[in-house]
Amino acid sequence: MTTVVIPPATRWVYIMQLIIAVTDAFSQWLNLDLPTLPTEHGGTLGRASLRTGTQSLAWQGGLSTGEGGSATAIMLEAHSRYTILLPFSSTPSQDELQKVLIERWAKEIAHLAVTRGKIRNEEMEELFRQFLLSPIEVRWYRNHDARMQAHLNDAEQALLQTLEEYGLQQLDEDEAITLGMQINQQAKRIERHGASSLPFYPMEHFLDDALYRFASQLSAYRYPDTPPGDFPNPYQATKRRPPPPQDGAAPNNVVSLERFVRDREED
Repeated sequence: MTTVVIPPATRWVYIMQLIIAVTDAFSQWLNLDLPTLPTEHGGTLGRASLRTGTQSLAWQGGLSTGEGGSATAIMLEAHSRYTILLPFSSTPSQDELQKVLIERWAKEIAHLAVTRGKIRNEEMEELFRQFLLSPIEVRWYRNHDARMQAHLNDAEQALLQTLEEYGLQQLDEDEAITLGMQINQQAKRIERHGASSLPFYPMEHFLDDALYRFASQLSAYRYPDTPPGDFPNPYQATKRRPPPPQDGAAPNNVVSLERFVRDREED
C-alpha cells in the first residue's frame, strides 16, 4: 500500500474513484478473474449501470478482436459516451492496459482543451501537472452496462469499416486517435426509462468533465456559482468539489496518477 501526501499548492484536491468495467469477453482476453460490480435494488449481477460524477469516473470496456492475436479495446466513458480506441498487437497485462488508457486519457483531454480554446498552449503543462497529481483509487470489475452497448457497437462498426476501407489489419495509435475523434464528434442519445435524451456530443461532455477536474485556475472566463479561475462542475447534483482530506494525505490504497505511471515505467 502506498500513501501519497497531497501537495499544499494543489487546490480542491479530492480522491477520485476510477472504475474500469469490462465485458466477459474482455475479462477473458486479459485472463482476469474480476469481481462483478455491485448493483442497486436487486439488479442482475454484472449488469450494473455505470455512472460518472463529482468523485468518480467510470469506463466501460468492450473488445474487438482481429487477426494474429491482435485486438482493439473500446473504452467508453459513462457520462459523456466518449470513446477511446486502444489497439494491441498482443494481449497486454492488466497494468499495461490501465497505463495506456490513463496516458491516452491525459493526451486527449490536453489536445481538446487547447484546440477548443479553453486553455492556452502554454497552460498545457499545468493541466498535465494537475492530472498527474490527482489521487485516484482504481477498481476493476466485470460488468456490462447494456445502456452503453449501442455506442460500443457503433464504435466497433466504425473501426471495422475503417480497417476494411484501407486494407488494414489494425490501426496504429495515431489512426486510432483520429478515428476516435471522428466518433466523438457525432451526436449521441441515451435511453432512460424508455425515452431518448436530447442529442449531445461526447467530445463536449468529456472536455467539460476534464476541465472541472484538472484545470483549476486556468479559466479566463468567470462562470456563475464557480470559484474564479475554475471551470464549472458539470454534474448538477453537486455544485462544488468536496473539501480536501483533513490530514492532507490520501488513504493508503490510493495512488496519484503520476505515481501510477512512474511505477509502471520502472517495472
